[in-house]
Amino acid sequence: AKGLAKKPADRFATADALVSALGSNATAPPASRRRLGLRPFAIAVGLCALLIALIVVAANSTSVVPVAPAGASEAIIPRALLTTSSPVTMSTQLMPTVTAKPLATSTATQTSQMRVAGLMAKVDLVWGKDWAQTVDLLKQANKLDPTDSTINDKLYVAMYNYGAYYSTAGKKADAIMWFQYALELKPDGAEAKSGLLSLTPTATPTVFPPLKTFLGIWHNIDDNTRSWTKVEITSEGDQFIAHFWGRCHPTDCDAGISMVTYKGSPVLMFKNDGFATRNQTLGFVKATNILQVTTITHFTDNSGRTDFTSVDFFRK
Repeated sequence: AKGLAKKPADRFATADALVSALGSNATAPPASRRRLGLRPFAIAVGLCALLIALIVVAANSTSVVPVAPAGASEAIIPRALLTTSSPVTMSTQLMPTVTAKPLATSTATQTSQMRVAGLMAKVDLVWGKDWAQTVDLLKQANKLDPTDSTINDKLYVAMYNYGAYYSTAGKKADAIMWFQYALELKPDGAEAKSGLLSLTPTATPTVFPPLKTFLGIWHNIDDNTRSWTKVEITSEGDQFIAHFWGRCHPTDCDAGISMVTYKGSPVLMFKNDGFATRNQTLGFVKATNILQVTTITHFTDNSGRTDFTSVDFFRK
């Protein structure tokens, strides 16, 4: 300030005095100016370092939130799921347990039961009016449910009634056939047995003749028969065994063996030859030693051949 005074008397007298005055304060002010010059730079560097650190921390802590596609409803995803340390994979996801239900079997069973019920309803409508249709309906129901005893019992009764219908109409062969079918279904059917015996009055309805009465080789009394030519009857314990031969050329055909537990005369036998079934009744003509054999042949090979009944007589 003295160097700039307005009055000359107040100023420094010489240049040396001015220099001397300036020299006494020369060390402090310059140092202060240098420190002030570096401080802004240091502050700027510190701020940059702080900013970089904040950016790094922010980058490490920021989770990417999926964005729903355009037009789709946004789902709120809990942040806990987004920041979990164990990523969720298909093997660890909780999937709904689906228990497969046997719909096909259940539906099939229900359908079968409904069909049986429908068939039995039709049976009630035709019962006593049309035995052929009644038997056919009951056979269909029996095929759908073979374990139903009610269906089996009704089928036996229908077969017996069908035989009785033919018996009343004078169609003996057809009556015998249906009585035999009834006995095939129910071997102890007393009604069918009685109906069958009523159509063979020439046979002795003896309940328990000795089994040995039947034993031996029996030949058809008709040498020109085209049916059975010979039957050999043997036994093993209470088993009645019949071995038949039929007319063939040049030698007779072996028709095989049938076996049944002997319960008296007449003897009822059944044999399935594959292409046909045969029901046979063996008994003695009254007051004679002649063996009568009634055979009902039913073809099962879809050949179109007509079923038939034969009655043959044999002597030892």
